[in-house]
Amino acid sequence: MTAASGAAPRPPAVVLFPNSSGMGGMEAHLVQLARGLRERGVPVAAICPPREDLAPLREGLAAAGATVHTVGTRDRSPASVFRRMRSLVETLRKYPGCVLHLHYGGYGGGELVQVAAKLAGVRAVVRSEHVPPIPPITRRGRVLVRIRDRFLSRVICVSDQNRDEHVSALGRDGERFVVVHNGVDLDRFSPKVSDAAVAREFGFAPDAPIVGTVARLVERRKGIGYFVEMAARVHAVHPGARFLIVGEGGLRSELEAQARGLGLSDVLMFAGPREDIPRLLAAMTIFVMPSLWEGCQYSLLEAMAMARPVVTTPAGVAPAVVRDGVSGRLVPFEDAGALAGAVNELLLDPGQAARLGQAGHLAVAARFSTDAMVDALVGVYRGALEVGHARSTGSRPAGDARPTLRT
Repeated sequence: MTAASGAAPRPPAVVLFPNSSGMGGMEAHLVQLARGLRERGVPVAAICPPREDLAPLREGLAAAGATVHTVGTRDRSPASVFRRMRSLVETLRKYPGCVLHLHYGGYGGGELVQVAAKLAGVRAVVRSEHVPPIPPITRRGRVLVRIRDRFLSRVICVSDQNRDEHVSALGRDGERFVVVHNGVDLDRFSPKVSDAAVAREFGFAPDAPIVGTVARLVERRKGIGYFVEMAARVHAVHPGARFLIVGEGGLRSELEAQARGLGLSDVLMFAGPREDIPRLLAAMTIFVMPSLWEGCQYSLLEAMAMARPVVTTPAGVAPAVVRDGVSGRLVPFEDAGALAGAVNELLLDPGQAARLGQAGHLAVAARFSTDAMVDALVGVYRGALEVGHARSTGSRPAGDARPTLRT
C-alpha cells in the first residue's frame, strides 16, 4: 500500500556504523539502539567489521532486528581502500534517504565512510563520540576533525563533560553538538535480580561484604590499579571484606601481580568476561568506579539502576547522576585513599549505603532508561533529516535547527 492510498509513509532507515575495536559499552549501546528503533517501526541496518572477535556484536545486532552487513578490512593499500569504498557505497545505496549514524571510540577517522555516504546519496550523517578526545591531539587532527564536522548534521556526545572536552580540546563547533546520555535496560538491571550463589562461586563467606567493579581491562583510563590499591586499604580495616573485578583484557596480568604484591590473592578475585553482569552486580555490597576519564560509563549506571551504593570519580556522566552524599559518593581522581575512605564509611554504615543505593536507582530510572535514550536519538535523527533536506534544497530548516535536544 502506498502513501497515496492512505498508509503512513515508511520512515527512513537508520544505518549504524561502528569503528569497534572490541566488545564493550559502545557495542552494548548499538544493540540497545537497534532494538529500540525496531520497536518503534524504524528500519535498521548496521555495517560492521568482519573480525571474528566482533561476532557477538553482529549476532546481537541481528537478534535486535538489524540487517547486518560486513564490509572490508582496514588495509591501507590503494586497492583495498577502493574496494572498501565501493562496498560502502553499494551497501548504503540499499537504504535510500537513510540516516547514517557513525559510532566512534575516538575523535579520529571516518573520512572514507563520510565520502561513501556522499556518493551514495545518504540524506543525513550523524556521529556519536563515545569517549573524550584521546591524546596526543595534533594540529593535523584538529584540522581534520573540523573538516569532517562540516559534513555532519549532528555530533552526539554521551555526557555534557564529553561534549565540553571535544569542544575545548579540538576547537569543534559546539552548535553542532547534542548530548544524549546512554540508557540502561531497567528490566535487566533491576534491584529484583537475585545474587544467588555468587559468594559461594568465588569462595567468599555468605555474609562477606563484596566491593566490586566492572570494566574492560584494556585501558588505564579505567583506573583499576587504584581499585586494587583501595582494596588493600579497605581490607586492612575490614578483614572480612572481599573484592571482585569483572572484565578481561591485556592489563589483567599486571593487575593480578599488583594484587599479589599487596597480599590480596585470597580476597580479590578476577571474574573475567561474564554474561551474567546483573547477577554479579546484585552481589556487590558497594560498586566502585575509579575512572580517570570517561564518556558515559554504562557499568556505573547499571550498578545504580540495581540500587547498589556507588563510589566513583567525577568522570564522564558521574557528575550528572551522582550527588555526593545523596545518590552516591564522589571522590577525587587518582586517589586510592579517598576511594577507601568512602568505601569504609559505607561498610560501617549500612543504613547510609542503602539510602544512597535507593536514591541512585531513582535517579537512573528517571533519566537514563533505554526508552529515554532511543526517543532522544529519534529526535536527533528527525532534526538531522531536516538539516539534510535544507542543504539539498538550499532552503532553511523549519524552526531552530541548532542541536538543543537533551535527555
